[in-house]
Amino acid sequence: MNALNILELSEQEIIRRNNLQQLRDLGIDPYPAAEYPTNVSTPQTLSARR
Repeated sequence: MNALNILELSEQEIIRRNNLQQLRDLGIDPYPAAEYPTNVSTPQTLSARR
């Protein structure tokens, strides 16, 4: 993240991005979508709701 981008972020956004980077530095995937296999598509879900 360059200095110009940091100036455009709120304090909360900076803290959240720093926390996110700390997780990644520890080897933790903060968004482990691959751990949850897809077994249904969006159209299937929508048709089941009708």
